[in-house]
Amino acid sequence: MFTSEDIRLSEKHFEEKLKITLGPVEMKELMEDPKQKNQFVLIDVRNPEGYQKEHVPGAINIPEAELEKRLGEIPKDKEIIVYCWTLVCHLAAHAGLTLAKHGYFARELEGGIEQWKAYEMPVASGGMAGMLS
Repeated sequence: MFTSEDIRLSEKHFEEKLKITLGPVEMKELMEDPKQKNQFVLIDVRNPEGYQKEHVPGAINIPEAELEKRLGEIPKDKEIIVYCWTLVCHLAAHAGLTLAKHGYFARELEGGIEQWKAYEMPVASGGMAGMLS
């Protein structure tokens, strides 16, 4: 049976989760908000092949395996949003942890590119991987 402490831990977990994750609809709203769209950097942490095939419009590609050595390319004064392949892929979670350990505010687009597409959101292809504008 669960205790009041279990309930408290559950509440705390979901409060914290909501602070650092967003879904496709929230991401699209953020992207379309003129006051917000220049306040974050969206990073696709998948491999370059996956990024070239399709990615969330406006995302840059810095594969999770390269992230730590490329931190100098990422501004610390903006929110960093990371995503990967699917809900069960942990590349974005690893990337978010790496970023947080290095002083970045990182959030995760839950469900990755697959959930983004499931919501029939637009995708882009090609582009300059890993280039911040």
